[in-house]
Amino acid sequence: MAATDNALTSLPLPTQVTIDPASAPLHTPREMGLISSFLGKAWADMDAHEAEQAGVWLALRRMGFDPAWDDAADILVEYRAGVNPQNGGPQTTSPGSADSGE
Repeated sequence: MAATDNALTSLPLPTQVTIDPASAPLHTPREMGLISSFLGKAWADMDAHEAEQAGVWLALRRMGFDPAWDDAADILVEYRAGVNPQNGGPQTTSPGSADSGE
């Protein structure tokens, strides 16, 4: 069972996360600041490896975990279109075009 953002779980981390490459995991300004402090540089100055690690770290946080920065470097990443960034499962809402008719 994943916990909410206000009470992160201490369960063992999953071995893999799934991220939609077209929709980065949601993040807070505080999380952006944490990532910048982990790296010792601005968010905009991340290289591709660091950005991928940040995506995994954020995905784990959205799943209810409280990973250490280094933990995110050891999680397998699957990039798959149409996954829910909150839990790695299929999207549960319609795309915007289905709602707007565009």
